[in-house]
Amino acid sequence: VGEENPRPGWADSYVADGKCWCWRRQTFAEGLADMVVPTIDGQWWSIPDLCAALGTGPRTVIGETPVYNDIQCGRGPPAITADEQTCPGRVDSGLEGCGQLGPYWDFSQADISL
Repeated sequence: VGEENPRPGWADSYVADGKCWCWRRQTFAEGLADMVVPTIDGQWWSIPDLCAALGTGPRTVIGETPVYNDIQCGRGPPAITADEQTCPGRVDSGLEGCGQLGPYWDFSQADISL
């Protein structure tokens, strides 16, 4: 596991308050906008809808907030891009971060009415 030069600009998710949050942006890494994934209640949601339901999450602090390459803090699903296949984990701590995984999405306070 490991890409030659992982960097925070690759981030699609982050950890704050012990939870995994989608990175706040209007676009998603290649293939994610059309991807659907199962949620804990057996429903299938698109990644954009899932991220909207989770909410924006706490503010990030550059250099302090752990950021991850894939949309679920290193736990998949990966986008089509090669860097997410080889370095799904943290992209703010060099090559050693590629294998570091954060928590799964937490739906306990998600807005499932979307």
